[in-house]
Amino acid sequence: PDERRLHALTSRVRAGASMSGAPDRCNRSGARNPTILGQAARVDVPGWPAHLPPLAGAEPLPGGLVCTVLGGTLADGRPVVVKRCPYPAEVEADGLAALAGAGVPVPSVLAAAGDLLVLERVAGPPAWAGLGRAVARLHRTTGPRFGWHRDNSGGRITQHNGWHDRWND
Repeated sequence: PDERRLHALTSRVRAGASMSGAPDRCNRSGARNPTILGQAARVDVPGWPAHLPPLAGAEPLPGGLVCTVLGGTLADGRPVVVKRCPYPAEVEADGLAALAGAGVPVPSVLAAAGDLLVLERVAGPPAWAGLGRAVARLHRTTGPRFGWHRDNSGGRITQHNGWHDRWND
């Protein structure tokens, strides 16, 4: 059921409808309805965080295997990535915060609520060498024990975590 809901959500946005299923304010040619000229068509996203401006436009992004992923723009002009996850979005936001704390460059989390994650959209060519150095720094980070403070996901698989005194426990 989750996969069908996520697929339907992406299909509606791809077809020009809102994320709630209501028709978008574009005609088939993509031209804006003249009654709203000068305004971007708002994309209705169930569960959208109240503290963020509305999503003014969005289209599916390629490459997502687990989440429905949209690239869009907030009404205030900020480019964003919107993910509808099959797991609590707070888990991914927590992992991104840990990576940032270890010096890994990650996008800012603008909101994480329920299954919805809104991230700043970063652009430009990938800096693979810099990412490699950041991951090497991350792997040099040590603590008093092995593990993580919560279970998280590796795709659709739940990764059970806990604190251990030894790596092989």
